[in-house]
Amino acid sequence: MKRALAALAILFTLAAAAALAALVRPSGLPAGRPDFPLRIGVSLGLTGRYAEMARMQEQGFRLWAWRQNLGGGLHGRPVELVVSDDAGDPETARRIYQDFISRDRVDFLFSPYSSDLTAAVSPLAAQHGYPLLASGGVADSLWDAGNPLLFGMLVPASRYAQGFLEMMLQNGVTRVAMLCFPGMFPEEVCRGARAWAERLGIAIVFSRRVDGPDPALAEAVVQARASGAEAVLISGYARDSVAARQAVHASGWKPRAVFSTVGPSLHTYDDNLGGISEGDFTISLWEPGLPYPGAAEFSREFVEKYGRSASYHAAAAFAAGQVLAQAVDKAGSTDRRRVAEALAKLDTTTILGHFAVDRRGMQLRHFPVLIQWQDKRKAVVWPKDLATAETRLP
Repeated sequence: MKRALAALAILFTLAAAAALAALVRPSGLPAGRPDFPLRIGVSLGLTGRYAEMARMQEQGFRLWAWRQNLGGGLHGRPVELVVSDDAGDPETARRIYQDFISRDRVDFLFSPYSSDLTAAVSPLAAQHGYPLLASGGVADSLWDAGNPLLFGMLVPASRYAQGFLEMMLQNGVTRVAMLCFPGMFPEEVCRGARAWAERLGIAIVFSRRVDGPDPALAEAVVQARASGAEAVLISGYARDSVAARQAVHASGWKPRAVFSTVGPSLHTYDDNLGGISEGDFTISLWEPGLPYPGAAEFSREFVEKYGRSASYHAAAAFAAGQVLAQAVDKAGSTDRRRVAEALAKLDTTTILGHFAVDRRGMQLRHFPVLIQWQDKRKAVVWPKDLATAETRLP
């Protein structure tokens, strides 16, 4: 019944957009014409706050398009990826997506990187009948607006701290401090962490919103240490995690555990921090050694093509392409209405693992892992059946 209601919601939303269908393709070019490229638009913050993660996503999307074209394209048409730099700015992203729709007349869209930018463009995509695969936005509130054309690829932000807090409890750590940077994603991670801590009986003894590597951050770290916290949870993006970790080190504080979102999942984290990264934790949404179909091949091809290892951001982008391709196959068409209906019902596997969404479009099946930096490399330490190493705590 729920899936039927979801399909009806999609049909209702797309009815208003049906009249626009003729405008989305140059006149006289039939939708199924095999020599006419299928164009997919995406904007990414290739400069600015999100640059490192966005570049990974761009390379993941491009690798998928290359691989898809080797196999004959999408529904018999070559895939053409149209990428623009939004500099991490929501208003810029909104203008780019308007151009994708009205000027470039793309066939499909992928979402930008970050929850804030996904929130900025998803209403516009829905207004014009475009299903939007969110491979870089995970804030739970993205799915509170009732947009039936937004489909999540990744575990919601509210669950990011779950594995870390469970691991802390198993090791007798019951007092945690939180440093939360601004933005939809980091703030929802912190809200989720509070909820998980309450369920597990862990005390959040200090919590502070911090804006960057300034005296306020250093002061917050000193106060977190004075609170008696045994571990610190840092919620932000890559630059934030590095700045906060440096502040913890500079204060002389040696908590039993340091957890940061995003930053430690990147291979540059250790390069930026050196020896002080040893023992740090993060959630990862994909790692090369996980036993998912095609993951090892993707990892190998990524290194061959770009000369560096993929992060989960690249894998999420590649998987978004896989999901779109499977939805097109299931729909038997590149008609956006039919593809959206297929996405709402799809239950499949990608290099990220399982994919299926609830009636709102929020991801149900994706499962993250907890990793720890050990001996200058990342090791999976949770859950136990996927672990490649034992947790190390002082």
